[in-house]
Amino acid sequence: MTSIEILSSPPTLTSLEDLKSPKNTNKSDPLSITTQPSTPKNLNYAQNGDLFDLVITRKIKLDDKTIRTYFLQIIDNLEILYSQGMVHGDLKLENLWLDEKFAVKVGDFDMGFLLEEQKTASKENFDYRAPEVKEGCCNNQQAADVFSLGMILFMLKTGGNLPVYEKETDDMKEFVQTGMHIFWRNQCKKLDQNAKFFGYDFRRLFMRMTDPDPTKRPSLEEIKGSIFCSKNIYDEEELAILMKKKLENPTVV
Repeated sequence: MTSIEILSSPPTLTSLEDLKSPKNTNKSDPLSITTQPSTPKNLNYAQNGDLFDLVITRKIKLDDKTIRTYFLQIIDNLEILYSQGMVHGDLKLENLWLDEKFAVKVGDFDMGFLLEEQKTASKENFDYRAPEVKEGCCNNQQAADVFSLGMILFMLKTGGNLPVYEKETDDMKEFVQTGMHIFWRNQCKKLDQNAKFFGYDFRRLFMRMTDPDPTKRPSLEEIKGSIFCSKNIYDEEELAILMKKKLENPTVV
Protein backbone atom coordinates (compact mmCIF):
# COMPACT_ATOMS: atom_id res chain seq x y z
CA MET A 1 0.00 0.00 0.00
CA THR A 2 1.06 3.58 -0.60
CA SER A 3 -0.18 6.76 1.06
CA ILE A 4 -1.10 9.80 -0.99
CA GLU A 5 -2.84 13.07 -0.32
CA ILE A 6 -5.89 13.25 -2.52
CA LEU A 7 -5.60 17.01 -2.66
CA SER A 8 -2.82 16.57 -5.18
CA SER A 9 -4.28 13.83 -7.36
CA PRO A 10 -7.43 11.67 -7.72
CA PRO A 11 -7.44 8.62 -5.43
CA THR A 12 -7.18 5.07 -6.70
CA LEU A 13 -9.20 3.28 -4.05
CA THR A 14 -10.36 -0.29 -4.04
CA SER A 15 -13.26 -0.18 -1.57
CA LEU A 16 -15.09 1.97 0.96
CA GLU A 17 -13.51 -0.30 3.56
CA ASP A 18 -10.26 1.56 2.87
CA LEU A 19 -11.89 4.84 3.88
CA LYS A 20 -13.48 3.35 6.98
CA SER A 21 -10.22 1.84 8.26
CA PRO A 22 -8.46 4.08 10.84
CA LYS A 23 -5.04 3.09 9.49
CA ASN A 24 -6.00 4.54 6.11
CA THR A 25 -7.03 7.95 7.44
CA ASN A 26 -4.79 10.66 8.81
CA LYS A 27 -6.77 12.15 11.71
CA SER A 28 -4.91 15.42 11.45
CA ASP A 29 -5.78 15.58 7.76
CA PRO A 30 -9.02 13.77 6.81
CA LEU A 31 -8.06 14.12 3.15
CA SER A 32 -4.97 11.96 3.58
CA ILE A 33 -5.85 8.35 2.84
CA THR A 34 -4.13 5.07 2.03
CA THR A 35 -4.87 3.64 -1.36
CA GLN A 36 -4.49 0.33 -3.16
CA PRO A 37 -3.76 -0.34 -6.81
CA SER A 38 -7.03 -0.63 -8.71
CA THR A 39 -8.03 -4.12 -9.81
CA PRO A 40 -11.03 -5.33 -11.85
CA LYS A 41 -12.41 -7.01 -8.75
CA ASN A 42 -10.74 -7.14 -5.35
CA LEU A 43 -11.61 -10.57 -3.97
CA ASN A 44 -11.36 -9.32 -0.40
CA TYR A 45 -14.53 -7.31 -0.98
CA ALA A 46 -16.32 -9.08 -3.84
CA GLN A 47 -16.47 -12.73 -2.86
CA ASN A 48 -19.92 -12.99 -4.45
CA GLY A 49 -19.34 -10.83 -7.52
CA ASP A 50 -21.28 -7.63 -8.06
CA LEU A 51 -24.84 -6.45 -8.61
CA PHE A 52 -24.41 -6.47 -12.39
CA ASP A 53 -23.53 -10.15 -12.26
CA LEU A 54 -26.39 -10.86 -9.85
CA VAL A 55 -29.16 -8.96 -11.64
CA ILE A 56 -28.17 -9.09 -15.31
CA THR A 57 -25.91 -12.11 -15.79
CA ARG A 58 -27.56 -14.48 -13.33
CA LYS A 59 -30.99 -12.85 -13.76
CA ILE A 60 -31.83 -13.05 -10.06
CA LYS A 61 -35.19 -11.42 -9.36
CA LEU A 62 -35.31 -8.99 -6.45
CA ASP A 63 -38.43 -8.03 -4.53
CA ASP A 64 -38.88 -4.53 -3.14
CA LYS A 65 -37.61 -5.50 0.31
CA THR A 66 -34.36 -6.83 -1.14
CA ILE A 67 -34.03 -3.84 -3.45
CA ARG A 68 -34.56 -1.50 -0.52
CA THR A 69 -31.96 -3.38 1.55
CA TYR A 70 -29.30 -3.07 -1.13
CA PHE A 71 -30.27 0.51 -1.96
CA LEU A 72 -29.85 1.64 1.65
CA GLN A 73 -26.53 -0.22 1.90
CA ILE A 74 -25.29 1.75 -1.12
CA ILE A 75 -26.41 5.00 0.52
CA ASP A 76 -24.59 4.05 3.74
CA ASN A 77 -21.42 3.55 1.67
CA LEU A 78 -21.85 6.91 -0.05
CA GLU A 79 -22.35 8.69 3.27
CA ILE A 80 -18.95 7.40 4.39
CA LEU A 81 -17.43 8.61 1.13
CA TYR A 82 -19.02 12.06 1.42
CA SER A 83 -17.88 12.34 5.03
CA GLN A 84 -14.34 12.19 3.62
CA GLY A 85 -15.09 15.09 1.30
CA MET A 86 -15.24 12.91 -1.82
CA VAL A 87 -17.72 11.75 -4.45
CA HIS A 88 -17.63 8.53 -6.43
CA GLY A 89 -18.27 9.82 -9.95
CA ASP A 90 -18.80 6.39 -11.52
CA LEU A 91 -21.73 4.69 -9.80
CA LYS A 92 -22.97 1.66 -11.72
CA LEU A 93 -23.97 -1.93 -11.00
CA GLU A 94 -20.48 -3.24 -11.82
CA ASN A 95 -18.98 -1.10 -9.04
CA LEU A 96 -21.35 -2.39 -6.38
CA TRP A 97 -19.58 -5.46 -5.06
CA LEU A 98 -21.05 -8.25 -2.93
CA ASP A 99 -19.06 -9.51 0.04
CA GLU A 100 -19.10 -12.93 1.67
CA LYS A 101 -22.55 -12.22 3.14
CA PHE A 102 -23.91 -10.64 -0.05
CA ALA A 103 -23.79 -7.15 1.44
CA VAL A 104 -22.93 -4.29 -0.93
CA LYS A 105 -19.53 -2.64 -0.90
CA VAL A 106 -19.06 0.36 -3.19
CA GLY A 107 -15.81 -0.17 -5.08
CA ASP A 108 -13.60 1.06 -7.92
CA PHE A 109 -12.71 4.62 -6.99
CA ASP A 110 -10.57 5.32 -10.06
CA MET A 111 -12.85 8.25 -10.90
CA GLY A 112 -13.47 9.47 -7.36
CA PHE A 113 -12.50 13.03 -6.53
CA LEU A 114 -12.90 15.82 -4.01
CA LEU A 115 -16.22 17.59 -3.73
CA GLU A 116 -14.45 20.93 -3.91
CA GLU A 117 -12.90 20.08 -7.28
CA GLN A 118 -16.32 20.31 -8.98
CA LYS A 119 -15.00 18.64 -12.10
CA THR A 120 -17.08 16.85 -14.70
CA ALA A 121 -16.60 13.11 -14.64
CA SER A 122 -15.75 11.05 -17.68
CA LYS A 123 -18.58 10.50 -20.11
CA GLU A 124 -18.13 6.74 -20.10
CA ASN A 125 -21.13 4.71 -18.83
CA PHE A 126 -23.37 7.32 -20.40
CA ASP A 127 -26.61 5.64 -19.35
CA TYR A 128 -25.98 6.32 -15.67
CA ARG A 129 -24.96 9.95 -16.14
CA ALA A 130 -26.96 12.99 -15.08
CA PRO A 131 -27.96 15.42 -17.87
CA GLU A 132 -25.59 18.10 -16.59
CA VAL A 133 -22.68 15.65 -16.68
CA LYS A 134 -23.50 14.69 -20.26
CA GLU A 135 -23.62 18.39 -21.15
CA GLY A 136 -20.32 19.10 -19.39
CA CYS A 137 -21.76 21.65 -16.95
CA CYS A 138 -21.96 19.79 -13.64
CA ASN A 139 -21.65 22.04 -10.59
CA ASN A 140 -22.93 19.62 -7.94
CA GLN A 141 -21.21 16.25 -7.90
CA GLN A 142 -23.33 14.83 -5.09
CA ALA A 143 -26.48 15.61 -7.07
CA ALA A 144 -24.93 13.85 -10.06
CA ASP A 145 -24.25 10.79 -7.88
CA VAL A 146 -27.89 10.89 -6.75
CA PHE A 147 -29.04 10.77 -10.38
CA SER A 148 -26.83 7.72 -11.04
CA LEU A 149 -28.17 6.15 -7.85
CA GLY A 150 -31.71 6.66 -9.17
CA MET A 151 -30.80 4.79 -12.34
CA ILE A 152 -29.37 1.97 -10.25
CA LEU A 153 -32.62 1.80 -8.25
CA PHE A 154 -34.57 1.49 -11.51
CA MET A 155 -32.28 -1.27 -12.79
CA LEU A 156 -32.56 -3.27 -9.57
CA LYS A 157 -36.33 -3.12 -9.91
CA THR A 158 -36.42 -4.05 -13.60
CA GLY A 159 -33.76 -6.74 -13.78
CA GLY A 160 -31.14 -4.50 -15.33
CA ASN A 161 -33.27 -2.49 -17.74
CA LEU A 162 -32.81 1.25 -18.18
CA PRO A 163 -35.78 3.60 -18.70
CA VAL A 164 -37.27 3.67 -22.17
CA TYR A 165 -38.29 6.93 -23.83
CA GLU A 166 -40.91 7.69 -26.48
CA LYS A 167 -38.43 9.88 -28.33
CA GLU A 168 -34.83 9.01 -29.04
CA THR A 169 -33.64 11.70 -26.62
CA ASP A 170 -32.03 9.41 -24.03
CA ASP A 171 -32.74 12.23 -21.62
CA MET A 172 -34.78 12.40 -18.42
CA LYS A 173 -36.06 15.81 -19.55
CA GLU A 174 -38.67 13.85 -21.49
CA PHE A 175 -39.98 12.67 -18.13
CA VAL A 176 -41.00 16.24 -17.34
CA GLN A 177 -42.14 17.08 -20.85
CA THR A 178 -44.42 14.06 -21.37
CA GLY A 179 -45.70 13.70 -17.81
CA MET A 180 -45.40 10.95 -15.24
CA HIS A 181 -48.37 8.90 -16.48
CA ILE A 182 -47.05 8.49 -20.01
CA PHE A 183 -43.49 7.82 -18.85
CA TRP A 184 -44.51 5.01 -16.50
CA ARG A 185 -46.96 3.58 -19.00
CA ASN A 186 -44.06 3.21 -21.41
CA GLN A 187 -41.91 1.48 -18.80
CA CYS A 188 -44.62 -1.08 -18.00
CA LYS A 189 -45.22 -1.70 -21.69
CA LYS A 190 -41.55 -2.33 -22.36
CA LEU A 191 -41.30 -4.75 -19.43
CA ASP A 192 -44.65 -6.42 -20.17
CA GLN A 193 -45.83 -5.57 -16.66
CA ASN A 194 -49.14 -4.29 -15.36
CA ALA A 195 -49.58 -0.74 -14.11
CA LYS A 196 -49.02 -1.77 -10.49
CA PHE A 197 -45.50 -3.08 -11.08
CA PHE A 198 -43.98 0.26 -10.10
CA GLY A 199 -45.56 1.32 -6.82
CA TYR A 200 -46.33 4.98 -6.22
CA ASP A 201 -43.62 5.32 -3.54
CA PHE A 202 -41.03 3.89 -5.92
CA ARG A 203 -42.15 6.14 -8.78
CA ARG A 204 -42.07 9.23 -6.61
CA LEU A 205 -38.58 8.54 -5.31
CA PHE A 206 -37.19 7.76 -8.77
CA MET A 207 -38.78 10.91 -10.20
CA ARG A 208 -37.15 13.10 -7.54
CA MET A 209 -33.72 11.48 -7.84
CA THR A 210 -33.61 11.83 -11.62
CA ASP A 211 -35.05 15.32 -11.86
CA PRO A 212 -33.31 17.13 -14.76
CA ASP A 213 -32.73 20.04 -12.39
CA PRO A 214 -29.95 18.96 -9.99
CA THR A 215 -31.05 21.54 -7.39
CA LYS A 216 -34.35 19.67 -7.01
CA ARG A 217 -32.84 16.25 -6.35
CA PRO A 218 -32.97 15.02 -2.75
CA SER A 219 -29.98 14.59 -0.47
CA LEU A 220 -29.02 11.12 0.77
CA GLU A 221 -30.69 11.93 4.09
CA GLU A 222 -33.92 12.90 2.31
CA ILE A 223 -33.78 9.72 0.22
CA LYS A 224 -33.47 7.62 3.38
CA GLY A 225 -36.49 9.45 4.78
CA SER A 226 -38.66 8.70 1.74
CA ILE A 227 -41.67 6.42 2.13
CA PHE A 228 -40.10 3.76 -0.10
CA CYS A 229 -36.93 3.61 2.00
CA SER A 230 -38.78 3.72 5.32
CA LYS A 231 -40.28 0.26 4.93
CA ASN A 232 -38.83 -3.06 6.12
CA ILE A 233 -35.39 -4.32 5.09
CA TYR A 234 -33.43 -7.53 5.70
CA ASP A 235 -30.78 -7.72 8.37
CA GLU A 236 -27.33 -9.08 7.54
CA GLU A 237 -28.05 -12.72 8.30
CA GLU A 238 -31.48 -12.70 6.63
CA LEU A 239 -29.99 -11.22 3.47
CA ALA A 240 -27.22 -13.82 3.32
CA ILE A 241 -29.68 -16.70 3.73
CA LEU A 242 -32.08 -15.26 1.15
CA MET A 243 -29.42 -14.67 -1.50
CA LYS A 244 -27.99 -18.16 -1.11
CA LYS A 245 -31.48 -19.54 -1.69
CA LYS A 246 -31.93 -17.32 -4.74
CA LEU A 247 -28.68 -18.53 -6.27
CA GLU A 248 -29.71 -22.13 -5.71
CA ASN A 249 -33.15 -21.42 -7.15
CA PRO A 250 -33.41 -18.16 -9.19
CA THR A 251 -37.22 -18.33 -9.15
CA VAL A 252 -37.28 -17.63 -5.39
CA VAL A 253 -38.67 -14.13 -4.76
